[in-house]
Amino acid sequence: MLCELCGRQGELFKAKVEGTELTVCKNCSKYGKVLGYAASPSKNDFEKRKQESHASQKPTINEPEEFILSNYSELIRKKREQLKLNQEDFAKLLNEKLSILHKIETDSFEMSIEQAKRFEKILHLKLVEIFKEPEVKIQHEKKEGFTLGDFIKVKKRNN
Repeated sequence: MLCELCGRQGELFKAKVEGTELTVCKNCSKYGKVLGYAASPSKNDFEKRKQESHASQKPTINEPEEFILSNYSELIRKKREQLKLNQEDFAKLLNEKLSILHKIETDSFEMSIEQAKRFEKILHLKLVEIFKEPEVKIQHEKKEGFTLGDFIKVKKRNN
């Protein structure tokens, strides 16, 4: 394991530094209160951390996102009126509780995507839409002048 303050490898201690419990080396332990020796990590701990870090580094793919139309309650109510059904009969048709249907029609209930898809099939309405962000290609141009990178000097550390 490495010291969480300076990055050195070696004998490590658990210490409370400014209210935070850290794993630190002997040199860095002077910055806080030493609580005891740090347990050496097992091979399984190392493998878990390695997998977690690889999982978090995967790039996200712009996958299409489904959303329910904002006027779904109005569309459902109009469909019920078009079919000339009262709420009770309409609820039976949809296999839904009357109280839930009433809340949907008064827009005081947030439908799930699955529920909206089920309503779509039964009522032949479009309630769920798919949104995909358009891919934007960024063209980098060479601008005149200096950037922060032009002023940075990198020092190599010897371990």
